[in-house]
Amino acid sequence: MKRERRRGELDRIPGVRRGFQKGESIEAGRERIAARARAETPKEKATLLIIESSKKNFLDLPILGPSNLKYPSSWVPRYDRDTGAVITTKWRVGATEITDKGKQALKKPERFSIISKPKYAKNVDLASFPKSWSVARLIPQRIEGGIETAMRQQDEVRRDYGVFGGIEQAKVAELFVEIQKLTEPFLHGGISRSELSEVAEKTSVMIEGLGISKVKGSIYERMINSLLRAGQEDRLGRVNPLISRTLLRSAYLDAVKREVLTRLSREKANNVFNLLYVERFTTRVLLENARDSIGKLAGLGEQSGHRVLTEDYYRKDPAKNISDEEINELRRDLKAIVKINLKPIRIAPYFVIACLSEAMLLSSSYMKKKDRFVLRKVLKNVDMDRELERISAEEYIMRRNPAGAVTRLRQVHTLINEVLEDPSNLVFTVFD
Repeated sequence: MKRERRRGELDRIPGVRRGFQKGESIEAGRERIAARARAETPKEKATLLIIESSKKNFLDLPILGPSNLKYPSSWVPRYDRDTGAVITTKWRVGATEITDKGKQALKKPERFSIISKPKYAKNVDLASFPKSWSVARLIPQRIEGGIETAMRQQDEVRRDYGVFGGIEQAKVAELFVEIQKLTEPFLHGGISRSELSEVAEKTSVMIEGLGISKVKGSIYERMINSLLRAGQEDRLGRVNPLISRTLLRSAYLDAVKREVLTRLSREKANNVFNLLYVERFTTRVLLENARDSIGKLAGLGEQSGHRVLTEDYYRKDPAKNISDEEINELRRDLKAIVKINLKPIRIAPYFVIACLSEAMLLSSSYMKKKDRFVLRKVLKNVDMDRELERISAEEYIMRRNPAGAVTRLRQVHTLINEVLEDPSNLVFTVFD
């Protein structure tokens, strides 16, 4: 009988006794553990980090940002060398189950690869590892729309998670208030079955009101399960305030965990946004410099232009009046524009424009074999590789054709200006 009574009291709830101090109420213990979780969790990371094997090549992609970043490398955005697409990431709790032998196992372990594991663990079997390990799954997100799209994504995340008071932050804050309200009826001794039914009804209304009834994720699912069970009789069919309070404590601590993860998500999104902001700023400055240098060289707008390309003397008899020295000087200018301002550009939507501009400015015949191969590969992705076969500004200059060179330079100037002034490339936040 005693054994059944103890089983009824504890209701086999993980952690019912764990963490209590002598003479401490359930609610006081709840607050003590919550304070410790808020202070310590940001310093911790999951024991086991995994990624879907089909997406493992993400880790081989180059990062956006300086190589000495203090952030974990898996958090740092990366980019595709061939398209300039930005790849951001998100973390999810790994889906696991408990085996017959009491071990933890990934669901569909054959689909995943390990990113990081404990140093002391030489070999890890994803179908059998310690139950105490926490598992996090890295999910790469390829942003085809370009860096502004990636920035808007991160801006929305950081807003939702509370940079300026977000939806998720507000939801968690309301959970704390509501769970405390649900706890109060159990603090005054006995509680009738009708009062327990009222708690159950309020719980259901609260869950629906917060919009978390269908939210996926182990934390919310576990929290909802605890909340609903708190308004029910125990396994022996009794109204049991101890079990209800313990379940509400468990739900409260899950809300604390969600609060901490919300803060981590906010910090990550803010860090990623800032990295992307710097990348976008430097990229656009480089393109602006390229555009202005080309305009100055070709004499566009109010620019005087290079004498060979703009003065009538050279146009009247270019074969006679344009010297080899002047041709070499112009070629050096074009190569400098490409090397200094276009080559460093690596992210969409500016990357392809930079590559196309390079093909229009310089002759592929004089490029290094590797550079020509890379350029052709990039342009072929957008069906523009035929541009390499057309006459470039450099070739027009070598043929002593100033008018042809100016026309080509004007085309590049327009191309760069259009991508810089495109309205969709000027907005990088969701909110003003």
